[in-house]
Amino acid sequence: MLVGISIPNLSHYLTNEALRKTSREFKLLSRTAYLEAIQGFKATQIRLDPLSLTIVYKESPESALKTMQFANGVNYEFKYWEDSRWRVPIRNDEENQQYWTFDPSGLCEPLQIRFTKDESWIELTMDPLTGNPSDEAYYLE
Repeated sequence: MLVGISIPNLSHYLTNEALRKTSREFKLLSRTAYLEAIQGFKATQIRLDPLSLTIVYKESPESALKTMQFANGVNYEFKYWEDSRWRVPIRNDEENQQYWTFDPSGLCEPLQIRFTKDESWIELTMDPLTGNPSDEAYYLE
């Protein structure tokens, strides 16, 4: 009987842990892109692909400085400052590729990003002055 009760709780725990880990990795990735832009005096971008996020130099988007892969079942959507609706990342396509840009001056585009798995989610609002989260919201089952 105890095994039957604990299995759903373990499933929720694993889902929540996958989202927390993704959130931590994204914070580290954004900090790395921010510091790379400032210290290297080159604009950097995080390429927003469906299965990964990759730091690249703005003038050479084929360069990959660091990549973050998503855990199985974790998805994300994002909003730029002017967006009223969430965007889903599109497949890697040069013409329509989506990026989050970090300027060497220390500024970055305002961005909200939401990581989801099943019914749980973690949402981060990124500060354009620091590249760090200014607000975090979550719903974890």
